[in-house]
Amino acid sequence: MESLADELTALRLRGIRVVGAEAEAAQDHRSADLRGPICLVIGSEGKGLSPAIRRRIDLYVRIPMVGKVASLNASVAGSILLFEVLGQRPAAAQGVPPTSAASPLPAGDEEASK
Repeated sequence: MESLADELTALRLRGIRVVGAEAEAAQDHRSADLRGPICLVIGSEGKGLSPAIRRRIDLYVRIPMVGKVASLNASVAGSILLFEVLGQRPAAAQGVPPTSAASPLPAGDEEASK
C-alpha cells in the first residue's frame, strides 16, 4: 500500500468499518455501535483528519468534552475509544474467563484472606 488512505480502502473492502474520531460528530462514542471488526482512526493533533482519510470514514464519533477543554491529545482520545470498544464486546470474546462472586479460594489461602 502506498498510503494510509489506500490501506483504509483495502480494509473497507475486507468488511472492516473505519471509525474516525471527530469533535463535531453527531454521535458520541458511547452511543455508537463499536462492535464487530473496526479500524479506529485518530487525527493528528491540531490538524485532525486529512480530506483523503475523511472520504474513507464509515462512522464518525466524538468524545464529549466538558468545561473549557476543546480537544484531547491523540493518545488520550485513542485510549478512550479503545476502552469503549472493549466495553462493548462480550467478556468471552476478550479472552476473559467468567468470574463468580462465590468462587472458593484456592487451598491454603483461607488465612491470607483474613
